[in-house]
Amino acid sequence: MLHLYDHGEDNAVKDRVTVITKTYLRYAVLRKLIDSVNQYYSGLKIIVADDSDTFEDLSDYKNVDHYKMPAQKGWFAGRSLALSQVSTEYFFWLDDDMIFTEKTDLKFTMKFLDETGYHIVGGRLTDIELTFAQRYDYVPSNNDDGDCLSRKEGSYKVIPGFPTCSSTDIVLNMFMGETQTVRSIGFDPNPVYARAAHSEFFADGLGTFRVASCTNVEVQHLGDTSNRQYNKARHTGGVVNYYKLKYIYFRNNLFNLLIR
Repeated sequence: MLHLYDHGEDNAVKDRVTVITKTYLRYAVLRKLIDSVNQYYSGLKIIVADDSDTFEDLSDYKNVDHYKMPAQKGWFAGRSLALSQVSTEYFFWLDDDMIFTEKTDLKFTMKFLDETGYHIVGGRLTDIELTFAQRYDYVPSNNDDGDCLSRKEGSYKVIPGFPTCSSTDIVLNMFMGETQTVRSIGFDPNPVYARAAHSEFFADGLGTFRVASCTNVEVQHLGDTSNRQYNKARHTGGVVNYYKLKYIYFRNNLFNLLIR
Protein backbone atom coordinates (compact mmCIF):
# COMPACT_ATOMS: atom_id res chain seq x y z
CA MET A 1 0.00 0.00 0.00
CA LEU A 2 1.24 3.48 -0.87
CA HIS A 3 1.76 5.68 2.18
CA LEU A 4 1.18 9.43 1.79
CA TYR A 5 2.90 12.00 3.99
CA ASP A 6 2.14 15.66 4.64
CA HIS A 7 5.19 17.67 3.53
CA GLY A 8 3.98 20.83 5.24
CA GLU A 9 3.61 24.22 3.63
CA ASP A 10 7.32 24.78 2.96
CA ASN A 11 8.66 21.21 2.60
CA ALA A 12 10.78 21.74 5.70
CA VAL A 13 13.16 19.09 7.04
CA LYS A 14 11.38 19.08 10.42
CA ASP A 15 8.13 18.02 8.73
CA ARG A 16 9.68 15.16 6.79
CA VAL A 17 12.61 13.76 8.78
CA THR A 18 13.09 12.27 12.25
CA VAL A 19 16.53 11.70 13.79
CA ILE A 20 16.90 8.33 15.53
CA THR A 21 19.68 6.82 17.62
CA LYS A 22 20.35 4.09 20.16
CA THR A 23 22.33 4.68 23.34
CA TYR A 24 23.81 2.70 26.20
CA LEU A 25 25.41 4.58 29.12
CA ARG A 26 26.93 7.29 26.90
CA TYR A 27 24.91 10.31 27.96
CA ALA A 28 27.80 12.78 27.68
CA VAL A 29 28.19 12.21 23.94
CA LEU A 30 24.44 11.72 23.45
CA ARG A 31 23.83 15.23 24.78
CA LYS A 32 26.42 16.57 22.36
CA LEU A 33 24.58 14.85 19.53
CA ILE A 34 21.24 16.35 20.59
CA ASP A 35 22.77 19.82 20.99
CA SER A 36 24.31 19.60 17.52
CA VAL A 37 20.99 18.61 15.94
CA ASN A 38 19.28 21.55 17.65
CA GLN A 39 22.05 23.88 16.49
CA TYR A 40 21.57 23.12 12.80
CA TYR A 41 17.91 21.96 12.71
CA SER A 42 16.15 23.56 15.62
CA GLY A 43 13.14 21.61 16.84
CA LEU A 44 13.79 18.54 14.67
CA LYS A 45 12.32 15.50 16.40
CA ILE A 46 14.84 13.07 17.89
CA ILE A 47 14.01 9.55 19.05
CA VAL A 48 16.41 7.90 21.52
CA ALA A 49 16.18 4.18 22.27
CA ASP A 50 18.02 3.55 25.54
CA ASP A 51 18.87 0.19 27.12
CA SER A 52 21.18 1.55 29.81
CA ASP A 53 21.38 -0.14 33.20
CA THR A 54 20.47 3.17 34.84
CA PHE A 55 18.85 6.09 33.07
CA GLU A 56 19.56 9.78 33.01
CA ASP A 57 16.81 12.34 32.53
CA LEU A 58 16.53 13.88 29.05
CA SER A 59 13.28 15.76 29.66
CA ASP A 60 15.07 19.12 29.36
CA TYR A 61 15.06 18.51 25.59
CA LYS A 62 11.51 19.17 24.40
CA ASN A 63 12.11 17.67 20.94
CA VAL A 64 13.46 14.34 22.27
CA ASP A 65 11.36 11.22 22.77
CA HIS A 66 13.31 9.02 25.20
CA TYR A 67 12.30 5.34 25.11
CA LYS A 68 13.63 3.34 28.05
CA MET A 69 14.23 -0.33 27.30
CA PRO A 70 15.08 -3.33 29.47
CA ALA A 71 18.77 -3.20 30.36
CA GLN A 72 21.17 -4.37 27.64
CA LYS A 73 18.33 -5.43 25.38
CA GLY A 74 20.56 -4.92 22.39
CA TRP A 75 21.76 -2.93 19.43
CA PHE A 76 19.29 -3.96 16.75
CA ALA A 77 16.45 -4.18 19.28
CA GLY A 78 17.06 -0.50 20.02
CA ARG A 79 17.24 0.42 16.35
CA SER A 80 13.99 -1.44 15.75
CA LEU A 81 12.24 0.35 18.60
CA ALA A 82 13.40 3.77 17.42
CA LEU A 83 12.34 3.10 13.84
CA SER A 84 8.91 1.86 14.97
CA GLN A 85 8.18 5.29 16.46
CA VAL A 86 8.99 7.30 13.34
CA SER A 87 5.93 8.99 11.82
CA THR A 88 7.72 10.98 9.09
CA GLU A 89 8.49 9.91 5.53
CA TYR A 90 12.23 9.74 6.19
CA PHE A 91 14.47 9.11 9.16
CA PHE A 92 18.13 9.91 9.75
CA TRP A 93 20.06 7.33 11.73
CA LEU A 94 23.43 7.97 13.37
CA ASP A 95 25.35 6.55 16.32
CA ASP A 96 25.14 8.28 19.69
CA ASP A 97 28.81 9.33 19.52
CA MET A 98 28.37 11.28 16.28
CA ILE A 99 27.38 14.93 15.94
CA PHE A 100 25.99 17.16 13.23
CA THR A 101 28.19 19.72 11.48
CA GLU A 102 27.56 22.37 8.84
CA LYS A 103 28.01 19.58 6.27
CA THR A 104 25.25 17.38 7.69
CA ASP A 105 22.96 18.40 4.86
CA LEU A 106 19.58 16.80 5.46
CA LYS A 107 17.98 18.94 2.75
CA PHE A 108 20.33 17.38 0.22
CA THR A 109 19.71 13.80 1.36
CA MET A 110 15.97 14.44 1.42
CA LYS A 111 16.12 15.84 -2.12
CA PHE A 112 18.21 12.87 -3.23
CA LEU A 113 15.67 10.33 -1.98
CA ASP A 114 12.81 12.38 -3.43
CA GLU A 115 14.26 12.48 -6.93
CA THR A 116 16.07 9.16 -7.39
CA GLY A 117 13.84 6.45 -5.98
CA TYR A 118 16.65 5.22 -3.74
CA HIS A 119 15.72 4.03 -0.25
CA ILE A 120 18.91 4.74 1.73
CA VAL A 121 21.62 7.36 1.35
CA GLY A 122 24.72 7.60 3.54
CA GLY A 123 27.70 9.89 3.81
CA ARG A 124 31.10 10.02 5.43
CA LEU A 125 32.90 11.12 8.59
CA THR A 126 34.51 14.55 8.85
CA ASP A 127 38.28 14.64 8.19
CA ILE A 128 38.31 11.15 6.69
CA GLU A 129 38.95 11.03 2.97
CA LEU A 130 37.35 7.66 2.28
CA THR A 131 33.61 7.16 2.22
CA PHE A 132 32.59 3.94 3.91
CA ALA A 133 30.86 2.27 0.96
CA GLN A 134 30.92 -1.44 0.35
CA ARG A 135 29.27 -3.72 -2.15
CA TYR A 136 28.40 -7.39 -2.39
CA ASP A 137 29.77 -9.23 -5.42
CA TYR A 138 28.19 -12.52 -6.40
CA VAL A 139 30.68 -15.41 -6.53
CA PRO A 140 29.46 -18.65 -8.18
CA SER A 141 30.42 -21.88 -6.46
CA ASN A 142 31.73 -25.06 -8.09
CA ASN A 143 30.09 -27.37 -5.55
CA ASP A 144 26.61 -28.19 -4.31
CA ASP A 145 26.88 -26.19 -1.08
CA GLY A 146 25.73 -22.93 -2.67
CA ASP A 147 27.13 -19.70 -4.02
CA CYS A 148 28.83 -16.87 -2.12
CA LEU A 149 28.72 -13.14 -1.62
CA SER A 150 31.99 -11.27 -1.40
CA ARG A 151 31.91 -7.99 0.52
CA LYS A 152 34.33 -5.46 -0.95
CA GLU A 153 35.13 -1.79 -0.63
CA GLY A 154 33.67 0.39 -3.34
CA SER A 155 30.55 1.31 -5.25
CA TYR A 156 28.97 0.61 -8.63
CA LYS A 157 28.39 3.84 -10.51
CA VAL A 158 27.86 7.57 -10.12
CA ILE A 159 24.17 8.46 -9.97
CA PRO A 160 22.98 10.79 -12.76
CA GLY A 161 22.20 14.29 -11.53
CA PHE A 162 24.11 13.72 -8.28
CA PRO A 163 27.85 13.67 -9.11
CA THR A 164 28.89 13.27 -5.45
CA CYS A 165 26.78 10.13 -5.01
CA SER A 166 27.37 6.52 -6.06
CA SER A 167 25.25 3.39 -5.84
CA THR A 168 26.47 0.73 -3.42
CA ASP A 169 25.17 -1.94 -0.99
CA ILE A 170 26.43 -0.88 2.47
CA VAL A 171 27.00 2.58 3.94
CA LEU A 172 28.32 4.05 7.16
CA ASN A 173 26.43 4.09 10.47
CA MET A 174 24.83 7.38 9.43
CA PHE A 175 22.20 7.42 6.75
CA MET A 176 18.82 8.74 5.75
CA GLY A 177 16.24 6.09 4.96
CA GLU A 178 12.76 5.89 3.50
CA THR A 179 10.76 4.85 6.52
CA GLN A 180 8.26 2.40 5.06
CA THR A 181 10.74 0.49 2.92
CA VAL A 182 13.32 0.18 5.69
CA ARG A 183 10.61 -0.81 8.15
CA SER A 184 9.55 -3.63 5.79
CA ILE A 185 12.99 -5.23 6.36
CA GLY A 186 13.64 -3.88 9.83
CA PHE A 187 16.41 -4.52 12.32
CA ASP A 188 16.32 -8.11 13.54
CA PRO A 189 16.31 -8.04 17.38
CA ASN A 190 17.82 -11.52 17.65
CA PRO A 191 20.26 -11.63 20.61
CA VAL A 192 23.19 -12.39 18.28
CA TYR A 193 22.90 -8.74 17.17
CA ALA A 194 22.72 -7.38 20.71
CA ARG A 195 26.29 -6.09 20.99
CA ALA A 196 27.48 -5.31 17.48
CA ALA A 197 25.81 -5.36 14.07
CA HIS A 198 25.47 -3.16 10.99
CA SER A 199 26.24 -4.80 7.65
CA GLU A 200 23.82 -7.59 8.59
CA PHE A 201 20.95 -5.13 8.11
CA PHE A 202 22.07 -4.44 4.54
CA ALA A 203 22.45 -8.15 3.84
CA ASP A 204 18.83 -8.61 4.94
CA GLY A 205 17.85 -5.85 2.53
CA LEU A 206 19.61 -7.21 -0.56
CA GLY A 207 17.14 -7.22 -3.43
CA THR A 208 14.92 -4.66 -1.71
CA PHE A 209 17.06 -1.65 -0.80
CA ARG A 210 18.53 0.74 -3.34
CA VAL A 211 21.50 2.23 -1.49
CA ALA A 212 23.76 5.20 -2.24
CA SER A 213 26.68 6.96 -0.61
CA CYS A 214 27.40 10.69 -1.03
CA THR A 215 30.74 12.31 -0.30
CA ASN A 216 29.31 15.77 0.38
CA VAL A 217 27.28 14.73 3.45
CA GLU A 218 29.23 14.43 6.71
CA VAL A 219 28.94 13.93 10.44
CA GLN A 220 31.71 14.14 13.01
CA HIS A 221 32.62 11.01 14.95
CA LEU A 222 33.57 11.73 18.56
CA GLY A 223 34.56 8.12 19.20
CA ASP A 224 33.87 7.99 22.92
CA THR A 225 35.73 5.08 24.56
CA SER A 226 35.88 6.47 28.10
CA ASN A 227 33.09 4.36 29.59
CA ARG A 228 34.55 1.03 30.73
CA GLN A 229 31.16 -0.54 31.33
CA TYR A 230 30.09 0.38 27.81
CA ASN A 231 33.32 -0.96 26.33
CA LYS A 232 32.91 -4.27 28.14
CA ALA A 233 29.37 -4.72 26.83
CA ARG A 234 30.11 -3.46 23.33
CA HIS A 235 33.22 -5.41 22.38
CA THR A 236 32.46 -9.07 21.93
CA GLY A 237 34.71 -12.05 21.42
CA GLY A 238 35.06 -14.47 18.57
CA VAL A 239 32.38 -16.87 19.82
CA VAL A 240 29.63 -14.24 19.51
CA ASN A 241 30.84 -13.20 16.08
CA TYR A 242 30.90 -16.84 14.97
CA TYR A 243 27.27 -17.38 15.92
CA LYS A 244 26.28 -14.05 14.39
CA LEU A 245 27.70 -15.11 11.03
CA LYS A 246 26.14 -18.57 11.30
CA TYR A 247 22.78 -16.96 11.98
CA ILE A 248 22.92 -14.56 9.03
CA TYR A 249 23.92 -17.37 6.67
CA PHE A 250 20.89 -19.38 7.80
CA ARG A 251 18.48 -16.43 7.87
CA ASN A 252 19.33 -15.33 4.33
CA ASN A 253 19.85 -18.81 2.86
CA LEU A 254 23.52 -18.12 2.15
CA PHE A 255 26.26 -20.70 1.99
CA ASN A 256 28.92 -18.21 2.88
CA LEU A 257 29.61 -14.50 3.20
CA LEU A 258 33.19 -13.70 2.31
CA ILE A 259 34.50 -10.60 4.09
CA ARG A 260 37.76 -9.28 2.67
